[in-house]
This record gives sequence, C-alpha cells and structure tokens, in this order.
Amino acid sequence: MLQNESSLFEEICTQCGEYSMVGFSRGAIDAIEYLQGCDDRVDVLVLISPAFFEDRDEAFKQSQLEVFAKDKNAYAKAFYRNIASPSRLDLSAYKKDEGIEALMRLLYYRYDSTQLQKIRDSGTHIEVHLGGRDRIIHSDVAGKYFEQFATVYYYKERGHLLNG
Repeated sequence: MLQNESSLFEEICTQCGEYSMVGFSRGAIDAIEYLQGCDDRVDVLVLISPAFFEDRDEAFKQSQLEVFAKDKNAYAKAFYRNIASPSRLDLSAYKKDEGIEALMRLLYYRYDSTQLQKIRDSGTHIEVHLGGRDRIIHSDVAGKYFEQFATVYYYKERGHLLNG
C-alpha cells in the first residue's frame, strides 16, 4: 500500500552496506520470498515493521476484509493514518492503490521458520526493527517470533514507520 518509501527509513538505511536487503512491512515478505530462490550475496537482511498478523484471529482478518470491500477509500484513509501514527506525516506521495488480494496476502501470510533459519544459516544476518507504538501490528508478538532468527531492535515511542 506504499511505494518508493525508502526515504522514510534513511536513519536505518544509512547503516546498510552494499550487500544489504531492506524490506518494510509487506516488503519484508517480498524480501524473504526473494531470498528463497536467489544466489545473490546478502550480508544483512533488514526487516522494518514486518507485516505480521499470525497472532490475529480469523474474525479480525475477516472484519478487515469486509471493511475494505465495503469502502476501500475509508479503509485506506484509516490505514495511512495508523501507519503514520504517532506522527501526522503526510503519506500521499507514497500511496499505492491495491486490491483486496494484496490485503489478503498480508493478513494470511505465514513466516516460514525453516526458511528464516536457512537464510540465517547461509550467513545472512537478519535484523528486525519494530516500533513500540505500532498501530498496525503487535510489535511485541512479532519481536518474540523473530528473535529466534534475528537481532530485534525496539523503538519504544515509534510507530509502524519508526518515526517519532
């Protein structure tokens, strides 16, 4: 639902080297899936606020899909407000219009622990950056899941975009 958002993460990305791969939210899923069939050298995989809904029940997921189907524009407006929180950052330059299939992919994606272990075992260091005030995912639950594969960094007073 965002595009060309790398400028929002300059604080983290300036620390990345030539052989780093960075994925934000859904981009974390894309980065992991890319690495599954790739022989490229990746020293560090940086996952920023990975879309993690494995802890959400079916009722939550269905309600998200129903609200989206009923009024896509209202859903998107609330989504952008929640993704920017606690700031009031204007995300209009980054908006990407997507359908219900993209939302379903986010809500039902399951991170494969075997694949994450394989990435780590290949020599790629995994970092996960999470905001303590994230209104999209439960960062504490996501952090507990990823800490078995990654170094997890918490930004206590930041949201999904890791902004103040």
